[in-house]
Amino acid sequence: TADPATPWCRGQAIFFGGSTSAERDPEHPAYPAGYLGDMWLYNMSSNTISEVMYSKANPHPVRRRNHAATIDRDFFYIFGGQSDECTRGICGDMWKYNISGPGSCQNECSGHGVCEWGFCICDPGFKGSDCSGFNCPESACTYSYENHNLDCMECSGKGTCTNNGSCVCNDGWKGEACQVLSCPGSCSGHGECRVGGVCECHPNFGGPDCFEAFCINNCTPWGDPAYDSGTKGDCIVQRFPPCCGTEPDCVRTITSPVPCTERNLEYTPPHNVSRTCVCADTYFGDDCGTTIADFTIAEALKNYQPPEGGCFAAHSTVETMPHAMLNASTRRTAVSELTVGDMVASMDGGGRAGWSTVVWVHDHLAPAPTRILHFRLHDGASSSLELTDWHAVSIAGPPW
Repeated sequence: TADPATPWCRGQAIFFGGSTSAERDPEHPAYPAGYLGDMWLYNMSSNTISEVMYSKANPHPVRRRNHAATIDRDFFYIFGGQSDECTRGICGDMWKYNISGPGSCQNECSGHGVCEWGFCICDPGFKGSDCSGFNCPESACTYSYENHNLDCMECSGKGTCTNNGSCVCNDGWKGEACQVLSCPGSCSGHGECRVGGVCECHPNFGGPDCFEAFCINNCTPWGDPAYDSGTKGDCIVQRFPPCCGTEPDCVRTITSPVPCTERNLEYTPPHNVSRTCVCADTYFGDDCGTTIADFTIAEALKNYQPPEGGCFAAHSTVETMPHAMLNASTRRTAVSELTVGDMVASMDGGGRAGWSTVVWVHDHLAPAPTRILHFRLHDGASSSLELTDWHAVSIAGPPW
């Protein structure tokens, strides 16, 4: 392993010579004396060992044992030892071998790097123990002599670089270097893409890609979902260009108009969308949240300042309750039959319903001008109530 005192040491062990006591084989290079002259390199990082096939045609150290050997930078030094090829069996020669020479690195660094101590230092754009791999675009790499590899910031830290030099981006990122924030469908032009690949949709748009369009207040659901889970109107969505199929998926078919808007989680081009509530009978407004009866009363009261009290036309009927019996059942009573203390269903100037107490009963001596309010019921029938405001009287009763 690397020694801090010798930063040039790069994790390689070198073996040369020695002797063997194995059974003698005339074909063995150590026969008959047992001296060895082979050299081997062990790469500690890749856990591989390979023989150095140096040329025997040029001067080279003879087979020997008990010799001294050391390494300094890129060179392996051999001195002395014993050999039957040296004078009187004692060697006094010294040899120097460049261990970064041919054959010391895997695949000769594939032609894309420099071999140092059996390790490839790759050229820019290449990586791997033999420099056969490709860096991904915009990678920033430095060679680690301690670990004998390239330390790289690849794919912007937002993906994985494959050996062929292309990035596999994490969710929420795209681009050749995973440098672009990415959301489903680019939020369809109706939302903002946030870190993590999540769309933050504009009002009245939804779905993971903000493609689904909703009407205001969902066209107002019925008040009691146990009775009716529907809404007071139908939401009609129109796109420009038109939807390729059926909302909300807009899948393209052979009958789709051209051009048309197709929902695509890879990319949906920005487009205009309108949403309109088509209200059921007796309802209207942008969200179908207003009843026609409420509107009629509100319009009638808009420019009218009601007096503190008033009278009903003599032939009208009202909803009443017996004296001081708020939990009793109600009944329809002719105005001419009312008595002091009767509880009468009533309405304040803001249109809120309540109960008022009859404190005075009298007859007009002369006909009085009247106002008639007309109401349309859910079943299509109509009703009306006739009132007179000839004069005002104080009416006492519980709060609205």
